[in-house]
Amino acid sequence: MSANALELEVDKIIRHENIAGQKVSIGLSGGCDSVCLLKVFVNLASRYEIDLTAVHVNHCISKKSDEWEVFCRDLSKSLQVGFQSEKVSVDLRSGHGLEEAARDCRYSIFSKLPVDFIFLAHHLDDQIETFFLQLFRGAGVSGLAAMPQIRTPWGEKGPKIVRPWLFIERKSIFDYAVQENLNWIEDESNHDQSLDRNFLRASVLPEISKRYPGYRDCIRRTIQNSADTDSLSRDLAEIDKKSIMDGQRGINLDRLGMLKTRRIINLLRLLFFEKGLRYPRRNLIKEIVRQLFEAKQDAQINFEINGIYLRRYRNRLYFSSSKLIKFARYRKEWLGEERIFLPGEQSFLSFNKSHGVGLDLRKIHNKVLTIEFRKGGEKMIFGGGKIKKSLKNLFQQAGIPPWVRTTTPLVFCDGDLVWIPNVGYSRSLLSKDYDLSLVIQWQSVVALQDDILDYRHNLEGY
Repeated sequence: MSANALELEVDKIIRHENIAGQKVSIGLSGGCDSVCLLKVFVNLASRYEIDLTAVHVNHCISKKSDEWEVFCRDLSKSLQVGFQSEKVSVDLRSGHGLEEAARDCRYSIFSKLPVDFIFLAHHLDDQIETFFLQLFRGAGVSGLAAMPQIRTPWGEKGPKIVRPWLFIERKSIFDYAVQENLNWIEDESNHDQSLDRNFLRASVLPEISKRYPGYRDCIRRTIQNSADTDSLSRDLAEIDKKSIMDGQRGINLDRLGMLKTRRIINLLRLLFFEKGLRYPRRNLIKEIVRQLFEAKQDAQINFEINGIYLRRYRNRLYFSSSKLIKFARYRKEWLGEERIFLPGEQSFLSFNKSHGVGLDLRKIHNKVLTIEFRKGGEKMIFGGGKIKKSLKNLFQQAGIPPWVRTTTPLVFCDGDLVWIPNVGYSRSLLSKDYDLSLVIQWQSVVALQDDILDYRHNLEGY
């Protein structure tokens, strides 16, 4: 295939996605396909004023891994393209297989890149192989749709993954590489037929091609039909999502229960996608749905899926991104800072002087404010009464889930509890209207995994 034909496919994506002037990184393995994509993109980058870089992920599996990294660095340098490489350790015990485990490592690196788009050189043959792999796993239409041309695999945030050559055959790219006299590396593992994709490529698809010469076009149409059906399922899930949201944290299970089971499962698939999570097996999802609606109200529902926890509390479903963590030994004195980062560096407390609801600055003058976490037995005067209420009781009244409580920062004044996020300030030190006060807020550094953890995201002090 001519350079113009390959460039045309990339050019169409650049114009359609308004990529001109943005940051793009090419996923560069050093193989024929990615080398061709980098070469083609270099010719377009200056035309569209694109800030172009290449990224190489060294999986440290092959004995030649470091040689491949050097090759990619040298190639990028010769094309005057910025280069970044990352070494990863592939977890072969994950149970997902070598290819998927390596992919997870790559995408973990990709998700953190400070770029707008990441271009990958997957082509039609890759797409067909992926279709068959999904078919043999019993995938639904989402899996049979194989690889989308444009997607953000880790949810709605982060760089977009773009595959401009999904409708171009491998042979066309190879012919271009030969025509341009390009050099590339050969991964010896591509000949290892113990790997499913290689077995398909070397032994299965050639036999299918002999019997059904036009199978590529047929499979391509099936992939597109599956993608269309999957898109309709997502549209339906978006409609259902709006119907169950009530403005509160978490998901209202009364509203969710009004949907048919298959629509609940479809909606959960959307929620997992939005959080950048691999969708669990159907049997597990069905069991989650069963327990959500059939288990006793006081039963603890707690499923761990890909590091995210699904929990039920007060007839609401929550996605939580952390285990039950305790920071009981933490103690930090406030010395007038505007911001103090908390353990894990994922959230912080902000302190601002204002005329409004907060701690009365006159009453806390010359007193010691400290940030601590729950140890047990804490009490605070809150509301209209003069009797101290237990922290546990105040958490319960505010509807704060148990797993959030151990990581909720507390502010003390000379040893007395005076502020609890999403609850409020101690009545004993509460400022009056227009008094100069200290307003405290708990905020996250980045948007956390989900709306439930709004408990940690942009929390109001009162």
